Amino acid sequence: VVSKPWIEKYLPKNTSEILGQQKAVQLLTDFVKGFTHKNKQKCCIVYGPIGSGKTSAVVALAHMLNLELVEMNASDFRDKTSMEQFIGTAIKQRSLFYQSKLILVDELDGLSGTKDRGAVSELANLVSESAFPIVCTLEDPFDSKFSDLRKKAVMIEFSTLDYRTIKNNIVRITAGSAKNRFNR
Repeated sequence: VVSKPWIEKYLPKNTSEILGQQKAVQLLTDFVKGFTHKNKQKCCIVYGPIGSGKTSAVVALAHMLNLELVEMNASDFRDKTSMEQFIGTAIKQRSLFYQSKLILVDELDGLSGTKDRGAVSELANLVSESAFPIVCTLEDPFDSKFSDLRKKAVMIEFSTLDYRTIKNNIVRITAGSAKNRFNR
C-alpha cells in the first residue's frame, strides 16, 4: 500500500478544518460565494505568513463548494505572455462539465526581477475581465509592484498561528493516526 505524504493526507477538506483563521476564512467564503461577473472587485488577495493556511483555505473552499480549482504557482508563469495565456484562458472558458471555477494564483510574491516584468500588471488587467473569482496568495501585498492589483482586490489577512493551535492540531492528527494504526 502506497501512503500519501503527510501534508496531502491531512490537507483540510473543508473550511471548518482551517484552524485559527475563522474570520479570514469567513471573509474568503463570502467573497467566493457572493461573486458575480458584475462585481467591482473580482480578485481577492489573501496574505499572511508562510504556514498560516492561505492556500489550504482556498483549496478546501473550492472542494467544499464543488468548484473546479484552476491553480497556478506564480513562479511558474513569470512573464506577461505566460500570465495572459494561462489566466486569460482560465477566466474566459467554462469548465468541461459546466462547473463554476475558482482561480488560484499562489505565491504571487514569488515574482521578482527582470524576468517577471509585466506579469503582475497583466494579472491586474485580466482581473477586470474575469467571469470567475480569482484569489491570489502572498506574504506581503504592500510591495509597490502590487499596487494596481490591490486597487482591484478584496484584501484578507491571515494571521500568524498561535503555537497552541498548531500543537492541538498535531495532537489531533497523531492521535487519529495512532488510533487507525491499532484498529486494523
